[in-house]
Amino acid sequence: MAAVGDGVSAVPGVGSSTVPTTEVTAPGSSCVTESRAVWPCTAVARFRHGKNTFSWGTLIPVLKDLGDVHVVLCKKNPVAFLQQTLATTVGFVFYFDSFMSCDLELVRKEINDILASLSPSDLHRIILCAGGAHPTACPADTLDLGFHIAGRGEGEHVIGEIVKVVTKGAPWESIPGIAFKSVSTSQIVYTPSPPLIPRLDDYISFCEEPALHPPIEIMRGCPFACRYCQTSGLHGGTIRYRSIASIEKIIQHYVSRYPSPVDIRFITPNSLGYMSEDGRTPNIDKLKELVSTVKKYPVNMYLGSFPSEVRPEFVTPETVAILAQSATKVVAVGGQSGSDEVLQRMHRCHTSATIRNACSLLLGAGLLPQVDFILGSPEETENQQFMTLAFINELVTMGCHIRMHYFMPLPGTPWANKMPAPLSSAVASEVGKLLRSSAVEGAFGHQVEVSAATTTPTESKKKTKPSKSTTNSSH
Repeated sequence: MAAVGDGVSAVPGVGSSTVPTTEVTAPGSSCVTESRAVWPCTAVARFRHGKNTFSWGTLIPVLKDLGDVHVVLCKKNPVAFLQQTLATTVGFVFYFDSFMSCDLELVRKEINDILASLSPSDLHRIILCAGGAHPTACPADTLDLGFHIAGRGEGEHVIGEIVKVVTKGAPWESIPGIAFKSVSTSQIVYTPSPPLIPRLDDYISFCEEPALHPPIEIMRGCPFACRYCQTSGLHGGTIRYRSIASIEKIIQHYVSRYPSPVDIRFITPNSLGYMSEDGRTPNIDKLKELVSTVKKYPVNMYLGSFPSEVRPEFVTPETVAILAQSATKVVAVGGQSGSDEVLQRMHRCHTSATIRNACSLLLGAGLLPQVDFILGSPEETENQQFMTLAFINELVTMGCHIRMHYFMPLPGTPWANKMPAPLSSAVASEVGKLLRSSAVEGAFGHQVEVSAATTTPTESKKKTKPSKSTTNSSH
């Protein structure tokens, strides 16, 4: 747990049963402000639209199932929100944040503002907790931001235990899958990781109060472990599926709550991998059953589109026919490179020919492939970058849409400490030309800047980003 001020703990009871179980006392005061057998508490979920919306749809119901926990969403201005919450409640206030590495600086500023603005008595009652991709990969750095607890891995097992253990005054070592700083030693304590969630069916993926109805998570985990991707590190290589019966139950609820037709989208690392027996080949029968079940209801079903994608080797005449039965018109395809050598280093397990074939099949069915590509991956040569740019031009000529990205080393991935390959001025110029096309988009220049911030100054100077005059200013 983190400490503030002159070594005074912001929250009592780290690593030992030192928290009184029946009263809350302001620091330095003998006045008991509340006396109960079990403290009431409030859980504040830091909500960022489009950033961590999907996580809270599943995690808030876990908190609400605990009973006497008041759950509220903080959508902006955390300091003012916490000040009001602390003034109107008695007992612990848990501040939960879930964030990715790309939001690190925003989170750093918010936590700094919270620690600088709240009074000592308020800080004595608040527990700052973080989870998600970045805290899982970098728990020590997360604690250095000022968080008291960094959750590691899948949150369903962890978030409820944090509330139960802290409010009971039990040792924090009994909370699975967390890291915290001991007040007595200032050393980071890592508790054993809990097992992966065995059944997605055991957790609903939406919340009624506050109202959160995100896309339905139908698959978790990925066996491919691409070198740049955090998915396998966060959720493991063991795939878990939500059953069709569970999916249907959620759809029935959505249909009962919203005017028809209801948009139904899915969360999955590979939309065409649903119920695959080995994770590497499509299960045609189960995909057909999924589509036929969902289409019984007055909905628009989107399969293979954002926030999910499809792997190109899963695109076959049979799976394309299944996609064509949905409302999807734009299919997100993970391509990543036009160089087979780079694809092999990425551990993509397919070739550029596989990408070309997938796009041809999708276009033949009247579907628009939206293909993702990454430039600047570790050890990528200028020649390999030009191969990717030539391949992008080929796909654009075929009629595809492209999303271009620059490699950003993400914590918890095999390439977390790898240097991005620099872009020559010639490559940057070609990227700029592509980004002016209506068929190509991407926050490429911004990603170059973010990637540079994660590298040494010497290496950062080697990078060339497309000039503002050659980038698409709308992205």
